[in-house]
Amino acid sequence: MKLVRFLAVYVGFALLPSCKQEEAVSVYVINESAVSTLKYTIDSCYNAKTYEAYITNQLSLADIYRKSDSLAAWLFCYDRIIKISRDNLSLETAINYYKAMHDGIWRVPVDSASKNNLAWIHRQIAYEFGPKLQKWQLCIPYYLEGIKLIASSDSWTSDKAIKFLKPCGSAYTRVGEPQNAIGYLKQCYAICEEEQDTLNMLKSLNDLGIAFYDIAKFPEALETYHLARSLNSNGKHIEEYRGTLSKLTTYYIDTKQIDSASQYINLLQLSMQHNKVELDDIADFNTQQAHYYELTNNTNLAVTHFHKAIQLFLQSPENRGREAAKVWVDLGNMFLQVSKYEDAIEAFQQALKIMIPSYNVPFGSPINSTYLYPENIIMEALSGQGDAFYNTYLQTNNNKDINIAVQLYETAFQTRNLLLNSYELQSSRIKFEKKTQHIPTRLAEAKRIVDLD
Repeated sequence: MKLVRFLAVYVGFALLPSCKQEEAVSVYVINESAVSTLKYTIDSCYNAKTYEAYITNQLSLADIYRKSDSLAAWLFCYDRIIKISRDNLSLETAINYYKAMHDGIWRVPVDSASKNNLAWIHRQIAYEFGPKLQKWQLCIPYYLEGIKLIASSDSWTSDKAIKFLKPCGSAYTRVGEPQNAIGYLKQCYAICEEEQDTLNMLKSLNDLGIAFYDIAKFPEALETYHLARSLNSNGKHIEEYRGTLSKLTTYYIDTKQIDSASQYINLLQLSMQHNKVELDDIADFNTQQAHYYELTNNTNLAVTHFHKAIQLFLQSPENRGREAAKVWVDLGNMFLQVSKYEDAIEAFQQALKIMIPSYNVPFGSPINSTYLYPENIIMEALSGQGDAFYNTYLQTNNNKDINIAVQLYETAFQTRNLLLNSYELQSSRIKFEKKTQHIPTRLAEAKRIVDLD
C-alpha cells in the first residue's frame, strides 16, 4: 500500500507488522515494592509537571514489565509516555517513543488487554495526525490498526467506537473517500445504539449523513439527518442538535428548497438564543444565512452575513483563518454569479492574503510559484479571479484582462497539480482531477483567445 510505504518514510519504520518474532523469556519475579515506589514517583512527577522525569520512571517500570513478560502492562506504560509526549513535549518525541515501542515489542499480543493497549497506542498517533494536525491521509492506517486489534479482541464499546470507528470514517470522508467511510460510521452507530448511548449515536449519524451527501446519496443523507433529529428532538444534546439542523439547512439550500431552508434557518437561530454559543458556531450560522439570502437573490443581506462570518472567524481563539478565507471565496463566487467582477476580484484577493500572509500579492496578479502550496482555497481563489478577469474581457474586449486571466488560470493550475501530487489514495486523486477539470479547460480557452488576438 502506497500510504503505508509513505508512512514508513515519514516516521522511519514500517507500520505493519508491529512486533518481532516471539522470543523465549526467562522467568522474572516482579518486586512489588519497587513497582509501588515507581508508580508513586510517576504520579508525583505528573503532578509536578516534570515530564522528562515522568517518562524516565515510566521507562523503568516498563522494563520491569518486559522482564516479567507482562505485555499489557508494558504497552500501557508506553501509551502513557506517548500521551505525555504529544500533549506536553512534541509530536517528534511521541513518534520516537512509538518507534521504541514498535522496536521493543517482543511478541504478538494475544490477550484482550494487550490488544486494547496496543490499539490505544495506535490511536495516539492517529489522533495527532488527524483531528489535531488535519493530516487525514496519514492518520487512517493507525486507526485501521487499532480497529483490527479491538475487533480481534471482541471488546467494542461505544467509547471505543466513537474514538476509532467514527474518526476513521470521518478521515476517509475528508480525503475524498466517503464510500469507505460509510461502513465504519454505520458500525459505530450500531455499537452505540446497542449500548443506548444517544450522544454518540448522534455524532455517528451526523458524520454518516455527510458521507452519504458527498457521494450524492441524498435520500439516504436526508433520512440520516431526520433520524438524528428525531433522536434529539428535545435538543438535550445541544451541539449535535445544532449540527443536525445545520446539515439539514445546508441540504435544503443546496437543493434550492427555499421554504424548508427558511424553516431550518429559523430553528437553528432559535437554538442559539437560549444556550451559550461559541464564536465559530455563530460564524457558521452567518455563513448559512448568507447562502440562504444568496438563494433568495437578496445580495445585500448575503454580503452582510458573509462579512459578519468572516469577522467572527478571524476573532475566534481557535485560529479559524482558513474558514474566513473560505467565506471570502464563497462571497467572490456569489459576486461572479451577479456579474460584479471587481467585487469578486477583491473578495478572492482577501482570501489569498489570509492563506499567503507572507506574500504581498499585487491586486489581480498571479502569485509567484514559490509561494504556492497544496491548498484548495488558494486554487479556488486564483481560479475565481481568473473567471472574473475572463468575464471582464468578454465585456470590454481589453487584451490586458484576458492576459491576466491566463496568468491566474496558470497559477491555479500549478496549485491543482500540487494538490494532485499530495493525494496518496489513487481513487481520491482521480476524483479530484475530474472535479477540477474546469481549470485546465478554462486555461486552454483563455489561451486560445490570446492566440487569436
